[in-house]
Amino acid sequence: MKGHCTHWRKGSLILCGTARSEEIREEHLAELRKGSVSWNMWRRKHPAIRPLLFGAPLRGKRLRGFNFCNANLIEADLREAKLVGANFHEANLGGAKLTPITAYAHSRATRQGNAS
Repeated sequence: MKGHCTHWRKGSLILCGTARSEEIREEHLAELRKGSVSWNMWRRKHPAIRPLLFGAPLRGKRLRGFNFCNANLIEADLREAKLVGANFHEANLGGAKLTPITAYAHSRATRQGNAS
């Protein structure tokens, strides 16, 4: 049924998802797993695509330099992820799990020239 929406609860949010959006999300996660060079090239080739990465399990991942512009990262787990140089311009991070101290530590290390 086209446009059918299944409501599901994720934490305190009630989200609307379709089987197609789940399929697209998996395609986008597969592209992300290829690494930053491949991901950023894919983003340049497809500027109209808004990546669906809602609920993505990205905890502790190295995401340095990834282009997440306009990405849907609702409820994504970004705790302890390496985010230096990642671009989140107009990304939706509603309900995303972040580690503020990690972001601060990486920012400080970058300024001191000690980033990994």
